[in-house]
Amino acid sequence: MRSVRLISVLGLCLALAGCGPGEPQGPIEPVRIGLYSSAKECASLGKLPMESCVKAIETAGNEHDTRSTLHRKLKLCEAEAGAGNCEAAGGNYYRPRLEAFVVVSQGSNVMARPLYANKGDAPFKDLDGKPYLVNDEQITISSSVHARAVAINPAADQGASAIADAASNIH
Repeated sequence: MRSVRLISVLGLCLALAGCGPGEPQGPIEPVRIGLYSSAKECASLGKLPMESCVKAIETAGNEHDTRSTLHRKLKLCEAEAGAGNCEAAGGNYYRPRLEAFVVVSQGSNVMARPLYANKGDAPFKDLDGKPYLVNDEQITISSSVHARAVAINPAADQGASAIADAASNIH
């Protein structure tokens, strides 16, 4: 499961990096990954400029509007996304509800993708079905996204709890 998420993150990183030869740059900026529910959270927790967060999240919102799966019946949508995880999409259609955004940044390059409830071990997945966990220490997760993850899958927090318990038992 972790390797699938790692592959998706690496794909986003490659997209941020661009391609082809270029002028030698200074030190390579670290890649930052965060799960947020808004541009405001992205800017405050991700240490990114508000303008970059707004642009990236607007692009992810457009991706949600144009690529999310439409279902003619609510029960068909909920069969895919889980009970209570769908929204009306107009014209008697339903689609999975947008739950959060994964934001990947490297230097001034910022990208975001929409995230949805996932019925598996990871509480979120992107439009391509790639899972996202919330107990990864390398990912910044806002408290609102963390709370939603636990509501989707109460076991989503177990890895983080186990790590904290293990750390508290070190003498």
